[in-house]
Amino acid sequence: MSHAFEELVPDLRKFARRLTGNDDLADELAQESLTRALQRDAAADAIANPRAWLFQIAANVFKQWWRKRQREARVETVLRHQAIDRCQVWQPDTLAQREHLQQVWTFLQSLPDRQRDVLLLSIRESLSPAEIAQRLGLHVGNVRSHLCEARAKLRARFMS
Repeated sequence: MSHAFEELVPDLRKFARRLTGNDDLADELAQESLTRALQRDAAADAIANPRAWLFQIAANVFKQWWRKRQREARVETVLRHQAIDRCQVWQPDTLAQREHLQQVWTFLQSLPDRQRDVLLLSIRESLSPAEIAQRLGLHVGNVRSHLCEARAKLRARFMS
């Protein structure tokens, strides 16, 4: 570890603790910040204020974590509401329907998180790629790509 960064670790942890309010998350944030800083350490000699630079990295790492947490919370809320709606509106009549529904649900859970979230928002809420992108904080092109991949996997699993 660069000597300049070594001296900053206690202050960095305090800063991370104030951002997160949690010792474990603060340690993770500080570690990720140091990792990113050390990956660019060769350029650190040219940095006029290493402390400010490192703390800005920590702030950016925290923002990324917070945005991801907010997206996950929004999607979790949508999924929870969908599960409640599904239970209230439709109950499978036969054992075969229940088994098929379980297979579909298991398949959806096996998709990567982003693909699953995009697919469910598209199907359940009839959202356009632009609306999904806005809700999840993604680019429209990424939404279209995830949607295409998820649909291809769905077709391969259930229509072959």
